[in-house]
Amino acid sequence: MQSELLNNIETFKNKRQAMLDDINTQDLEQVLDVLCKMTARDIFIMLPEDHVEAKEYLIKEIKQTVERL
Repeated sequence: MQSELLNNIETFKNKRQAMLDDINTQDLEQVLDVLCKMTARDIFIMLPEDHVEAKEYLIKEIKQTVERL
C-alpha cells in the first residue's frame, strides 16, 4: 500500500514536470499580463535566465495574482 502511494506520487511529479516542460515561458507571461490587468496589479518582473526557474517564478506570480480575483 505504501509503495503504491509512493509510486503514485512519483508518477504525479513526473506528469507535473512534463506539463511544465510543455508550457512556453511566453505563454505564462501572457497569462500573468492578462491577470494583472484584470486585478489592476502593476508589476515589473525580471525573469531568471534559467528557463525552469523562470517558469516557476511566473507560476508563483500567477498564483499570487489569482488570489486577488
